[in-house]
Amino acid sequence: MHLFEISSCADLPEEVGKCIRHVLSLGEIPAGLFEVPGSAIKAIGIRYVTKDSSAPVIAENHQRVVDVHVVVQGGDGVAVVAEGDAAPSGDYCDKDDYQLFDVAGELELQELTAGHVAVFEPYEIHVTGRAVGEPGDVVKVVLKVPAELFEG
Repeated sequence: MHLFEISSCADLPEEVGKCIRHVLSLGEIPAGLFEVPGSAIKAIGIRYVTKDSSAPVIAENHQRVVDVHVVVQGGDGVAVVAEGDAAPSGDYCDKDDYQLFDVAGELELQELTAGHVAVFEPYEIHVTGRAVGEPGDVVKVVLKVPAELFEG
């Protein structure tokens, strides 16, 4: 996992930066899957209330995409989980490129606040949507970036 302030995302691929700028220019973040004009990157608008530490922990990873989480409002507790602390909770979904995991043990949460970006590499088992402190509202966009955009 890599955490960035939006203003210091120059190391990200140009197309990813373009998508982030587009997302931030929107007056209202659409819910669900939406297109970024001129890009093949998928964008998903998400709104939720973060979960406290008593809620079960579900994690995920991907094989073909890099997840780029852009928080627009609120604070989101995020973490990467070691493979030994996660057990697959179902089969890998090739169509949508994800694997879900049940997580045991404590999470080392980092708070991703508005104006920040988290980048989760393929195969990184990650958790989002956790409260750091009191649960609160989050508005964010997840960009599903083909991994090859990060190569070279």
